[in-house]
Amino acid sequence: MKIFIFFSLILLSHSIFSQCNNPVSMDPPAIVDASCPGQGQITVGTVYPILGGGDFYQYSLFNTVTNVEVFSWQNANVFTNLTGGSYQIRVRRKCTVSPYSSVGFITQSATVNNTEIITAINSVTVLRNSKCNNGVVEADAVGSGPLEYALVSSLAEPEPVVAYVRPRQPSNRFDALPAGNYFMRVYNSCNNASTIAFTIENDLSNTRVEQISGNFIPIGCDSVSITFSVADYFKNTTVFPSDLNVKAWVKWPSGIVDTLSLPDQTLGLLSFTSQTLTVRKHISELDPLYNSTFVWPNNLTNSSYNIELGMRDNCNIIHSNIFTYVKSSIIDISVNMLPSNTLTDCDNVAYAFA
Repeated sequence: MKIFIFFSLILLSHSIFSQCNNPVSMDPPAIVDASCPGQGQITVGTVYPILGGGDFYQYSLFNTVTNVEVFSWQNANVFTNLTGGSYQIRVRRKCTVSPYSSVGFITQSATVNNTEIITAINSVTVLRNSKCNNGVVEADAVGSGPLEYALVSSLAEPEPVVAYVRPRQPSNRFDALPAGNYFMRVYNSCNNASTIAFTIENDLSNTRVEQISGNFIPIGCDSVSITFSVADYFKNTTVFPSDLNVKAWVKWPSGIVDTLSLPDQTLGLLSFTSQTLTVRKHISELDPLYNSTFVWPNNLTNSSYNIELGMRDNCNIIHSNIFTYVKSSIIDISVNMLPSNTLTDCDNVAYAFA
C-alpha cells in the first residue's frame, strides 16, 4: 500500500511541474514580394530556443488588415502563394509531454509588397491608314513586362479569348489591317490586361506623278535634264520593310528605263508626301538617230519627244504621266551685267553669258 502511494505522488508531481514553454524569439523572416498575385512568399526565421528531444515549433499566418487566418497551424515554416499585404506570423511550441502545446505564442509582423505594374495603354497611333488593307498601328503601353499585344472583337471581350482578331504577340505593332474599328488588348506578365478602341480610316489620297521642268543643259556634253515630283505616297523602309518595292522610273524614247528608289519618309507618316526627282541623260536617249555632227538643236531629228514618268506605290498600283519634250526652234543668248564695285573694279565691267 505504501509503494502505491509513493508512485502516485511521483506521477502527480510530474504532472504539476512539467511544462511546454513558449518560444522566446525569432529571427527576421525572408520575404519574396508578389510580382504577380499569389506569388509572394514568407519564410519564418530561426526560432529560439533551439529545440531538441522531440519538441518542435508550429507556425500560422494572419492577414492583419482583414484579421483572417491565411494559414492555420502547420509544421513547415514557409508560407507560399501570398498576395501583397500585411501579415502577422505566429509561432508556438509543440512538446512531447502534456500539455503538448505551449499556452502562448510569439508574433512577428511581415509585409509582402505587390510589385506588379498594372497594364495601362497610353495610346494607339495609326501610322498608316488603309489604302489596300495595309493599315499600320502601334501601341504605347506600360505594365509588368514582357508585354503581349492582341486585337480582340470588343472592349468587353471575356477571358480567355475564344478567337482573337489578331493573336497575342510580343510586338506592339500590327500591319496589313483593313479600314475599320478595332480593339487592342495588352497583357502584362501576370496575364492581366487592358483594352482600348481605335479606328483605321480609308486612305483616299490620289498618288500623282507630275512633271516640273525639262531642259537642255549644254555643259560638258549634250544632256537633257528632267525634274518631276511624286505626290501623295507612303514609303518608309525602316518602319515598313514591305515598302521596299516603291519605285519611280523614267522611260526614255530610246527604250532605256532609269529606275529610282523614292526617298524614305521618316516623319509625317500620315501626311501626304511629295518628293522631287531629277534625272539627267545624254541627248541620245531622246533620239537614237540624233546626228552628232550637228549642234543642238539641229542634232535632233524630231520636233518633240514623249518621256514616260511613273511609279509603283506600296499597294503595287502603277501611276504614270507623259512629259513631252519639245525641240527648241530659237536659240537665245542673254548677257547680264553683274554688280561691280567702282572702288575696286576700276573701269572694268563684269558680264555673265547664258
